[in-house]
Amino acid sequence: MRIDATAAGIVTPEIRLALDKAEVLADSRSYRYCETCGKPGSLRDKRMLYVACEDHADGAAALPPDEGGVRLDGIAYEYDEEADDLVVVEVEREDH
Repeated sequence: MRIDATAAGIVTPEIRLALDKAEVLADSRSYRYCETCGKPGSLRDKRMLYVACEDHADGAAALPPDEGGVRLDGIAYEYDEEADDLVVVEVEREDH
């Protein structure tokens, strides 16, 4: 699944951040569920990347989970599967 949100007209920084976070959250969720049945799954590579549970993996091994995060407006976020949300892991400091 892929979401690309483009707002028409003038968009406040708060709305832009909310749209960006929604896109990252949807991407993070989609890497954890089988594309065929919706059960918990893993990213796999067999001539193309896809997400599958063990039953639908077609022999492809699970790739290591992506523990990387994303930085939006100077704040680093990571997906927390238990909370099913993006959590702040680092805030950029402004030195004066």
